[in-house]
Amino acid sequence: TGSDRKGLLNEITTVFVEFGAEVIRGNISTENQRIHNKFQIEVTHRSQLKDIFRKIQRIKGIERVKRIRDPEQFTLDSGVREAARA
Repeated sequence: TGSDRKGLLNEITTVFVEFGAEVIRGNISTENQRIHNKFQIEVTHRSQLKDIFRKIQRIKGIERVKRIRDPEQFTLDSGVREAARA
């Protein structure tokens, strides 16, 4: 969740590539200049996920990154998500 700006989605997905995460699915939405994105990614270990979260949290405009453990919670609303749940 955060403030929308040009290039933000690219910065987020670049982090996934940098740390070798595979994006399984994503939900991208913007309303009133606010982003609410969810991503289901696969990682090989927990430290990889922690590194991804830390780097995304440092991106300008990002206010919140959270992990959703229940795959049923991957709906069309807000957040960033990892579903392999390493």
